[in-house]
Amino acid sequence: MANENFLFTTAVEIEASPDLVYRFFTEPELIKRWHGVDAECDANPGGIFLLNVTGVDFKIGEFGELDPQHRLVFTWGHPEGVDNFPPGSSVVDIRPESIATGTRGQIHGASRRVLEPMSEPFPARSQSSHLIPHC
Repeated sequence: MANENFLFTTAVEIEASPDLVYRFFTEPELIKRWHGVDAECDANPGGIFLLNVTGVDFKIGEFGELDPQHRLVFTWGHPEGVDNFPPGSSVVDIRPESIATGTRGQIHGASRRVLEPMSEPFPARSQSSHLIPHC
């Protein structure tokens, strides 16, 4: 087994205030509207982040830094290491900036994955739509 690290940085512009964008990451009802069937969270440093994406696909993590106007940091992974992404193996760092049309978000991410020999490659899938809340 080996570890594989992924790093990314991207920027998105959303027609919503930084406060509303922040709430879409920290309030269960808004998280569900965005991308999930159920969510629980305690938006405090060390608080839990639990997302049931499809009814059978879960993500779990915890909040790090929470500053609604400047920065939101949280970890996530799959319970019991499903897909070799255990809880805490990914970190997302979002830095919102107010602009005339809403919010520009700088998103930085790091992920560590445990690789095991595979007989078949992973299917290609895009998760970019999950980065942008539909306010």
